Amino acid sequence: MDIYWRVLSPAATIGANVVQIPAERATDLLVGTPERVYETHSGAGIWTRPDTVRARQAIQFEEYGFLTLAELDDNYLSKANLNLFMRMNAYDGQRRHLKALSVFQRVVFSTDWLRDRYYRAFKELGRMPLLHVCRNHANLDDWPEPIKESRLRVGWAGSGQHVRDIKLIADALAWARGEGYEVVHMGHDPRDTTDVTDPKARDACMAWSVIISRQIPWADPEDYHRQALPLDIGLAPLERNDHTLGKSDIKWIEYTMSGAATVASSGTVYTDIVHGETGVLAGSPDEFTYWVKYLADHPRFREELVSNAEQYIRENRTMQAQGRQEWEAALN
Repeated sequence: MDIYWRVLSPAATIGANVVQIPAERATDLLVGTPERVYETHSGAGIWTRPDTVRARQAIQFEEYGFLTLAELDDNYLSKANLNLFMRMNAYDGQRRHLKALSVFQRVVFSTDWLRDRYYRAFKELGRMPLLHVCRNHANLDDWPEPIKESRLRVGWAGSGQHVRDIKLIADALAWARGEGYEVVHMGHDPRDTTDVTDPKARDACMAWSVIISRQIPWADPEDYHRQALPLDIGLAPLERNDHTLGKSDIKWIEYTMSGAATVASSGTVYTDIVHGETGVLAGSPDEFTYWVKYLADHPRFREELVSNAEQYIRENRTMQAQGRQEWEAALN
């Protein structure tokens, strides 16, 4: 999903080429005759979530006169205990990650908060690339036709790795299932025990996974945006901490493009949502449950939220307008 938002959609908008470099090929690029590696390249080079190998590539690119940029859509400087995947893998590469980013001439972030977080870290490191913000915007060329069904659908996109967030909406989903509504989950199936190995987290995933009535797996980045999400009410739970504040408001945009009203966590990254106008904000599990019930009982209000959000996004959050301007500013 993030490949579409951070690579495919921006590239299509500004006319850039997308090149996927397998891990073994990435290492190969550092040996042999450099002239042959770069002779067909033109313009800037942008790396997504670069590691130390990609950083070495960027150094060579710069030596041959190319502008180098790194692109980031998450906070990899946060403490490992704030993210299940990082904790499970005993992640301790924050400084190595920062040093890899620091060799790029420019770094592009998906939000102002993320840029400011890394600005402080770069300042402490003693090396400051040029920092830019290129947000995740709706691509009008990919706006899908909503999927209409007679049964009300309430859902959420994520995986068992987001077990701390799902606790905010478990009661709301359980209520929806009890009322006979369809509970849709999109992403890595939380019932897959190989995804989450932490015992407590696995037990929590299994407890709420029984609520799911329709499971939709991750789709190929080239295909997933071509069809709307089958939702009427989309939930965007997010625990507030140093890790989650580095995320963007993609879920709200995706839900809106699919014709679904959004219930999102208040005080987090959903700053473009005007409560009661372009979505509703919830600050606790009880509030999530309250708003899911309210939206289920008030279809006219759901329609108004979606209509207002669509208008706002079309006027303020499109790749064709705001996205193009932001990426061109980062590249010029």
